[in-house]
Amino acid sequence: MSVSRIAYCISRIVFALLHQSSSRRNQNADAIAALRKGIELRPDDSASGLLPANVLWRDGQLEEAQAAGRRAAELRPDDPLAHGTLGMVLVASQQYTAAVPSLQQAVTLSPTYGLALQFLGNAHYRLGQLDEAVSAIRRARDADPANAEVQVLYAFALAEQGRADEAFAEAQRALEMQADPNNPLLQYALGVGYRAQGKTAEAEAAFEAVVDNAGTEPALREKARALIP
Repeated sequence: MSVSRIAYCISRIVFALLHQSSSRRNQNADAIAALRKGIELRPDDSASGLLPANVLWRDGQLEEAQAAGRRAAELRPDDPLAHGTLGMVLVASQQYTAAVPSLQQAVTLSPTYGLALQFLGNAHYRLGQLDEAVSAIRRARDADPANAEVQVLYAFALAEQGRADEAFAEAQRALEMQADPNNPLLQYALGVGYRAQGKTAEAEAAFEAVVDNAGTEPALREKARALIP
């Protein structure tokens, strides 16, 4: 196998590891080790160009990560990972309008690219495009039906869309899938459902849980607080 091919195969393993760790908010030493090996074997390879984008992103060096992601997307226009990585970095940089075309291109090239679909849904949500957000997250759930985190996102998106009964049912399904019961997005969906059912005490408890656990989402915390009688 050629050096270029080895580097490319390593890059695919790294993407899987890095994307997995992203969804779980963990660092992955194996991904970093594979990154170094890939760059050592082929420093100028466009696949290796994606690896620094992922690591720079997770190190918080977002401008540099964007530059690396754009370079990779230009060099590999038919690679969904290239467009997906760029789009994810742009979402992390809160450049949601710019992120949508890259993520859309990624899922056009690979319709079951679940992580890109999640980020696409997030970008649409941040832009206030709820119908598009729900559609993207539903596709992410269908691509990975055993993923409890995606199930939670879907329940939350439905709640934000005002579909309280559906949001509650999907939130209950997430709990059956062993989703974290303290997840503020899950609690919000449950609260919206309880509120629609007239279960004031249960709704209040759910919204209070959101306030307690939504430390990184102040807007969500304030929204939940406003719903507490």
